[in-house]
Amino acid sequence: MSSRKNMAKREKQLKSAVASKDYCHRNAEEYNQKARERMARKRTEQSEAQSKEAKAIQKDYSRISYICHRDIILDEAQLARQKKHVEQHGAQNEYSPRNVRPCYLLGLRDSTSPQNQRLYEKKVRIWELERKERKAKAEEEKIQARMEKAWANLDEEQLQDWAQKLDAMEAYKCQA
Repeated sequence: MSSRKNMAKREKQLKSAVASKDYCHRNAEEYNQKARERMARKRTEQSEAQSKEAKAIQKDYSRISYICHRDIILDEAQLARQKKHVEQHGAQNEYSPRNVRPCYLLGLRDSTSPQNQRLYEKKVRIWELERKERKAKAEEEKIQARMEKAWANLDEEQLQDWAQKLDAMEAYKCQA
């Protein structure tokens, strides 16, 4: 009898082992199916994100285009701010821009980091120096133009009078 009990016990164990094997196999298949579905969803999300990026790149002002046309864009923004100011305060109030220094002409947009701040100040110093030099040169040119105009306006009689006076002065110096 004990052998029959053992035999029945073994058959039960065998059946449960086969059932658990089938159960594990079924679970693995379900797990793999879910994983495949998840991967498919991720791929579609990635392709959607890539298509959105492609659309963003194709916009009018992409990053590269923005960098190339930065001055134009900033000038348009400045004009828009001026128009808004005139709309709010009327035409009699003059619009004074907040930042007189030409940041974007100097090629630096972000001056928050210390290195960019130093570069910005250096470029501003150079820009201000060049501006002073240009002003000084313009003043010299004005003076030169006035002198040329004065020489052109002098009569020949005045020039001859001056020449005689100079000759007289030289003769006086030679005598002394």
